[in-house]
Amino acid sequence: MYFVLAASGERFYLRLFFIVRSDATSFENLRTVDGIHHPTFQATCGALSLLQDDQEWDACLREACIDHDTARLRKLFVILLLFCAPLCSEVLWERYRDEMSHDTWYRRKGEGGTLDDAYNDSLLLLEGRLQWQTKV
Repeated sequence: MYFVLAASGERFYLRLFFIVRSDATSFENLRTVDGIHHPTFQATCGALSLLQDDQEWDACLREACIDHDTARLRKLFVILLLFCAPLCSEVLWERYRDEMSHDTWYRRKGEGGTLDDAYNDSLLLLEGRLQWQTKV
């Protein structure tokens, strides 16, 4: 058995899948559970209940919102994305984007920008940090 890091993405979920199922007959069959074709191996593993949900990461971000500034929240979010592989990162973003965008909203509001502009600025900051972290 080969070891695969969770941060390896789809490779990790494919390995996890093969631990419990060895009856796959085709690539289409690999991502089909109960007649439903899933777009990724991660989604397939979720449908097979092989993964925990994102409650732990949600609680982590909710707790961090109490006493962390926006830059630190974004840094924590990047760490969660890179090392914890949340199932629905977009849901976590939607839930905590206001808290992660306070500073960009304050700056944008002074320039006549919208809340969506502030969210986009925060996403760009997250993207930059993700790129920097993956280079290191």
